[in-house]
Amino acid sequence: MIKVCEKEKLIEELQKVKHRIQILDMIEERLLKMRELAVKAAEYELSKLERDEIGRSIQQLQQEIMLLEKENTEVQ
Repeated sequence: MIKVCEKEKLIEELQKVKHRIQILDMIEERLLKMRELAVKAAEYELSKLERDEIGRSIQQLQQEIMLLEKENTEVQ
């Protein structure tokens, strides 16, 4: 039988894992958006303004991913 203290530790660990999974899901969403933007830039003839906007969007997504990765490593 699991002791109360051990059970609480397991519950806490499960909560951490669930939080990390949520963060990884958010990272995945941003990566998919980056891919979508990259495909758009490669497949369509875009103006310089449109390409610059896509570049800025990708940079913003990269920054968001870096922040999420930092949060994910801090959860451990």
